Amino acid sequence: MLLNFNEAIVNSKKIIQEIISINKVIVENNLDKLKPTSKEMQVAYNTYVKPKLDSFKSEYGHSSNGYLKSILSKCNEKSIPNLKFKSYGNWGRKINPFVWSSFYLGHTYESIQLYILVNHLGIKFGFDYGNKVTKRDSLVEYVKSDKSVQKTLFDAINKFSLDVISLDSGSPNIEFSFDRKNNLIKEINDFEKWDNTFHIIKSYTEDNIPTNIEEQIIEVLNDLLPVYEKITIEDKLSESKGYWLYAPGTNANDWENQFSNGFMSIDYDFPDDLTSFKTKEDLDEVSEEYGIEEGSMNTMRALWDFSNEINIGDIIIAKKGRSKYLGYGIVVSDYVFDEAKGEYRHSRQVNWKKKGSWSPESKLVPKTLTNITSYGDYIQSIRNIIGFDEISPDENSSDFDMDTLLKNVFIEKSEFENIIDILKLKKNIILQGSAGVGKTYIAKKIAQGLKEEYGDNNIEVVQFHQSYSYEDFIQGYRPNKELFELKNGIFYQICEKAKSDSSTPFFLVIDEINRGNLSKIFGELMMLIEPDKRGEKNKIKLTYSENNKHFYVPDNLYIIGTMNTADRSLTIVDYALRRRFAFIDMKPKFNSQFEKFSFNNGLSQDNINVITQKMNSLNSIIRKDDSLGEGFEIGHSYFCSYSTGNQKRWLDNVFKYEIIPLIKEYWFDNPEKIAQYSDEILS
Repeated sequence: MLLNFNEAIVNSKKIIQEIISINKVIVENNLDKLKPTSKEMQVAYNTYVKPKLDSFKSEYGHSSNGYLKSILSKCNEKSIPNLKFKSYGNWGRKINPFVWSSFYLGHTYESIQLYILVNHLGIKFGFDYGNKVTKRDSLVEYVKSDKSVQKTLFDAINKFSLDVISLDSGSPNIEFSFDRKNNLIKEINDFEKWDNTFHIIKSYTEDNIPTNIEEQIIEVLNDLLPVYEKITIEDKLSESKGYWLYAPGTNANDWENQFSNGFMSIDYDFPDDLTSFKTKEDLDEVSEEYGIEEGSMNTMRALWDFSNEINIGDIIIAKKGRSKYLGYGIVVSDYVFDEAKGEYRHSRQVNWKKKGSWSPESKLVPKTLTNITSYGDYIQSIRNIIGFDEISPDENSSDFDMDTLLKNVFIEKSEFENIIDILKLKKNIILQGSAGVGKTYIAKKIAQGLKEEYGDNNIEVVQFHQSYSYEDFIQGYRPNKELFELKNGIFYQICEKAKSDSSTPFFLVIDEINRGNLSKIFGELMMLIEPDKRGEKNKIKLTYSENNKHFYVPDNLYIIGTMNTADRSLTIVDYALRRRFAFIDMKPKFNSQFEKFSFNNGLSQDNINVITQKMNSLNSIIRKDDSLGEGFEIGHSYFCSYSTGNQKRWLDNVFKYEIIPLIKEYWFDNPEKIAQYSDEILS
């Protein structure tokens, strides 16, 4: 039975001690030392940790980190704009011997954090900086110079007998038995020596946790929350972002490769890992030894900046020589050295956002890599020329933002959030609409929106067709070189993945779901995909089950189907399956969001007007036609492919070779209408 609020307060000591015991299992079995994302790590997690986490969630109604997050939800943070809180558990890229929850602004790793952390020894809570806040960060100067912030911190230190100690920013370690006489802040003037390593915390060992621990945490954090009041998220985002001009190879000859494969690279035939040099001076000293010409300081500066000064989230503007901008992107990884990659041994991953060819207002600098962060007017001129908006937070960061996710999705936020709510409740939805409305694209965005992450992790995509079978989808015998062996299909595999991590949502996107024989493909699982038939209590034997092995569909698996309503060759969706899905209509969106996207993509306003006027007119005709209707309207995605080149030729080709063939198919028995509407489109 789940605990109510008052029971949770009374039992908060016991709950924290149980979280500590789970972390102890991780440390005692050295699970945190396993190779990240390895199969051995997965097996160890499933064997040692997951059963305990499942038991914890069953008893208390929260995951372990979810419980810490629930404490933050009871704090009085509502008056601080843009303040968020999030949690992090034992399972991630590696198995962590701690759980953590924090308030933050902007990015967690670049923010002041008021947090709770429980490891294998005990608990700490209070004030810290994210692990990317440096000694020179403005948030450090903010505390050193703002007397009201100092008073807030100093009053809390004295009121709650908090410890002020030095640890690495973002450190999960906990120190106990600290003598408060050695506090780094004993009087208000001590804030003059403040830096990014200062922690203001309360900590308890497992045996000394008070029964009112939850109340203590809430009281301490509420008294510390005013430290956020003078910080704006805009300050943090603008401060943390750098801007760089970059040449992708001699005369930009590697631009297409780097854009297509999402990376940037620098070489100069430098053979060793650049992170082995602790300072730029150390790097400069070996220039002659490495055969780099004397006086080539630009080369050494570029190598140093590439490996040490560029940060995740920085903006890279690609250029060709001194005469062209080629595009821009966002850095999404740290520096990587891989000797086996030859000329690409020094690299970073980049989420390239736009590609084209633009002329600068004046000649560009000839260097391979140039930091232009401090030249605000120059950066703004590049924005105006290339046509990109103010950059949102890095789409690959862990700090999820719904507006960022919907940047290039032509759907209202309220409508999108409503679809997510339906998926949470129903577990299975089908996006239905005509050709070109972006059903598959939006399906992935819906999955990312529900799991509040930008990546495609935990999302699998399969396309149904008329010969697709139960054996392909779920399980069946397949020939190998000598005999037949039992093979699991994509649905079986993703169910098993979802069972291995019940705290994380998993998604199966089924493209063209109505092209298959659905009753045959789903078989006996038709029942198990229903929301109230999920879980082990409803397990059954499959058609090809061996040794009395049973199967069930986990509660954290979501199915998103797409269906083309204009395909005449398809049969009506099976009614038994229809009642197990919610059906959501997707319509063409030749709206203001489409216009903004097209303009940022390089299209002129005149051509955008031509597209919207002609397509809205054609779709109006299609809707009113008794033999067609709104399910046959033509979608916006036909016009989202422009990148560079002659706009009129591109647009004419879309009309001639993509839109007019649809007109011919729709009115195949009426040549007069085909001729009339084709002429109107091409006029």
